Amino acid sequence: MVRRRHAPSPWAQLLVLTTPGLSLAKLLASLEGTSAFAAHVIQAFEGVKFSHVAVDRHGAPALLLLAGALAMHAHVGVAFLQDSHPSERTLLLLTDLIENAEDLRRQAAAATKKCSGTIAGIAAVCGKEELPDDLDVAMPWFCGWTPKGAKMQVDSLPVVKPRPAKPFELRNCTTSYEGNVMSEDRSDHWTTDDSALFAVYDGHGGDIAVNFVHAKLGGLILDALEARLKRKRDHPVAPTIPEALTSAFLECDELLKAKLRAYGPTISTSKGFCNTGSCVVTALFHGNDLVIANVGDCQAVLGYTTSITSTVEASTLAAKVLTTSHDCHNAAEVKKVIERSNDRNAVRMSKDDRLCIGEYGIKRVAGSLSVTRALGDMYLKSAEFSNPPYKAKVPYITAEPDVVVHTVSKLDKFVILASDGLWEVVPPLLAVQIVSNYVTTAANAGDAPIASASAALVHCALDRAASKEGMALHDLLAIAKGPQRRSIHDDITCTVIFIEHP
Repeated sequence: MVRRRHAPSPWAQLLVLTTPGLSLAKLLASLEGTSAFAAHVIQAFEGVKFSHVAVDRHGAPALLLLAGALAMHAHVGVAFLQDSHPSERTLLLLTDLIENAEDLRRQAAAATKKCSGTIAGIAAVCGKEELPDDLDVAMPWFCGWTPKGAKMQVDSLPVVKPRPAKPFELRNCTTSYEGNVMSEDRSDHWTTDDSALFAVYDGHGGDIAVNFVHAKLGGLILDALEARLKRKRDHPVAPTIPEALTSAFLECDELLKAKLRAYGPTISTSKGFCNTGSCVVTALFHGNDLVIANVGDCQAVLGYTTSITSTVEASTLAAKVLTTSHDCHNAAEVKKVIERSNDRNAVRMSKDDRLCIGEYGIKRVAGSLSVTRALGDMYLKSAEFSNPPYKAKVPYITAEPDVVVHTVSKLDKFVILASDGLWEVVPPLLAVQIVSNYVTTAANAGDAPIASASAALVHCALDRAASKEGMALHDLLAIAKGPQRRSIHDDITCTVIFIEHP
């Protein structure tokens, strides 16, 4: 059964419980609040498949708005419980307030009777009483706030402690475009009281690893940061933020290894399992610091101005790459691969390249993988998952990230996180110049023909990829997802985070 998490949730502080009922007005007025609520519910129902978020037709209009926000984040539809539903439709029922455990059971049973479709679970925004962990409900359930769950306002009496002003505000946008039939790119972001975390993932060798990392890594990072704060309060020596991030990456890799091991030796050493992996770049904003961690060839680029004037112009912007490219073009990385594996020929062309192309083929780790660090790719890390000719020399690669701490200044305007599908065709400075048109204080802010900075970057990447092939952009866009389009461009995902100073 799915249950609420005991940890306090920042979005719960926006709820107002009064005698007439629950008010969602403050939650709906906060973009960060609704995003955090949606992320909380989606995480709680991980593994539970649903195609629509459903509400009672006679429910409060505010609940329908919240259902819409949840559906948008979960990439599903919205429906009324009483509608006629096709057999393949599965619903997550959203309700605003439950009195107690018995009321939750009653609402779940009543919904089953009213609904012609399949109810996959029930999510309540708020409960007036604490719910027992062993509560027996006929479906997976979730309750976002109960008396022991978080601070909130009761009878309009504020109990939220005043917080220090943030040094800057963040806004973000993300765009993806698929080259493969099934994209192996993913992205996500999280916010807490004092931090914001953004991530872009680029999978390879199938989607098992990237789906796992997408589901687990963010939570592990936030848990590691929370554990660090607790230790810092109790002990004079605590892990640094880079150490906490490194620990989370390595723990995620070990959990993925355990998942693959559970398939058994035959499956776990077969293609699509032992060679599934993911590159990752994360950006953590904490206080005045921007902390970047990456493995593989996803990159983070900082756009900053070289002028102290308040108006931002493309001519005054510069680009700073905040990540290390973990690939076979990086001599320092090649040296580490050779040292880890004790294989003097660790970076080499594949057998197919040697036969077909000769000396001009692409060099890869063990003639197989283009990146030197990744989550997953266990066949190049552990003999347990490997086969000849790799088995005798593992480990070739590692999941340990490079971590960079950058102190944010008023000259810093935005950060671009993107998979290599962008960086293969768009150099960092050009990317920064494109995004400059979307800075709030830009000279031509609001005049850009494309709706968002991330969409403009993807458009540029596709246009340049088409030009390299001697074709028009509209001809490229007409090609269906699959091998032909993938031969022209990779999956592209980019997130732009704007740093808005007071």
